[in-house]
Amino acid sequence: MKKVLILFTIVFIIFGFAGPSLANVENEMNLNIISLDGYTNYEIYDNSLTWKSLLEFPLDTKLLSLEYKYLSDIDILFSNTNKKMPFYFNYQINIKDENDKKFKDSDWLSANFNEDPIIYAEAKSKLDVSIIELNTIFYNNSFDEDSSMNLGLGYENKKYDFVAYDAFIDDNYNNVTSYIEGNVIKYNVEYKIPYVLANYKNEYKSINYNFGLKYSPLVTAKDWDYHILRDKTSESETDGTMFSYNIGITNQIKTNWLFRFDYENTSIDTIGTQTQIFSDGTEITDITSEIFMDSSEFTFSLVHLF
Repeated sequence: MKKVLILFTIVFIIFGFAGPSLANVENEMNLNIISLDGYTNYEIYDNSLTWKSLLEFPLDTKLLSLEYKYLSDIDILFSNTNKKMPFYFNYQINIKDENDKKFKDSDWLSANFNEDPIIYAEAKSKLDVSIIELNTIFYNNSFDEDSSMNLGLGYENKKYDFVAYDAFIDDNYNNVTSYIEGNVIKYNVEYKIPYVLANYKNEYKSINYNFGLKYSPLVTAKDWDYHILRDKTSESETDGTMFSYNIGITNQIKTNWLFRFDYENTSIDTIGTQTQIFSDGTEITDITSEIFMDSSEFTFSLVHLF
């Protein structure tokens, strides 16, 4: 809640003192409400594929986003117009910390992963989100007055912190079913994503349509979890790819105000190794680890031009 209040303060200051100048509309300030759905997971297994463990952390919450567009005095490097290079900054935090879906932990102790897991647990979870994104455009091709395509570069940092609690555990290996109150797992994961982007824009009357793609072959992910019941810490470092697409519609509702709706789907796949550290100091290293994410965002934006 503290982060939300800080973000609203920033919006109030900028909106209050940066009044609209319709003769020179260059910069934008967007206040967005985002409905986030999906998961960020990690999966570990041995190279002989005789066991596997899958932990699924839900991304089902609401986010508040502040986006700022600054139009610089620098010419776009490759362009058939005299347009200037824009810079975009986006910061997202969660409005509520309770996930709408449950955390899941599944363990297989045989090579047949198509069967039900031998040990299965699910729990409620809380989520803390912090996302920062920066990007710019270096290529622009305007086909006519109403349509254009551009290319750009960007960087995104995604951080998710979880606490899983009040767990139900179905242990078919020991024929035990149990319920445990209180915290059972603490987990955080960070994705660092440099990417290239492509956008196609088309304008029809007062409505703008946008279709965009993002791709990165240079994603790195790092996670940490603490199994409270077993007093065991696990850490992974992985790398891989990201692919994202988005569709957006913008409608001008007043002279200097716009309403925008966007849908974005993002998939991340990374692989590397995990190290497990037990309470007695014992370590298990070089466990194969995959950290991956699949998420969807529905964004509703109120845009102020000035």
